[in-house]
Amino acid sequence: MIKKVIPLCLMVISIVLMALPFGVAMTFYSSGSPDVETVTRYYSYFDTFIIWASGNTFPSVIAYSSIGMSIGYLFGLLIKKRPEKDKMKSMIVLFILLFLLPVSSILSWVAFNTISIVAVIVFILHIASILLSMFIYFKERKRKLRAKGS
Repeated sequence: MIKKVIPLCLMVISIVLMALPFGVAMTFYSSGSPDVETVTRYYSYFDTFIIWASGNTFPSVIAYSSIGMSIGYLFGLLIKKRPEKDKMKSMIVLFILLFLLPVSSILSWVAFNTISIVAVIVFILHIASILLSMFIYFKERKRKLRAKGS
């Protein structure tokens, strides 16, 4: 059971990091040419100013999706008696959504040409959560299939 909680803990740590005020770097240019002067400001993933000032919706999508997936993963841990078919479908959806979080981070970095150390750490935590979740799920599934076959 403790192994199953580790990916959830990684997601919660990433949510805490996203709440910090220096998660998303935004570069603003002066009114002259872009080579003259640039100012980089840092915002929380949950700050709505990012969307209205630059159109960068990726941080908000990442933040709120992380919260939703953490809640869904927690419910999945708490609900013990579910049919195996339903468990398989929900895990596939979870893996797809978890995969979209790091992809959104990369798209945000490329499209807006900004990156911060907190964003990199959040990215690494999401990747680790995906890999651990998949490893735990497939290891458990393999164990159940072997037990069923015996």
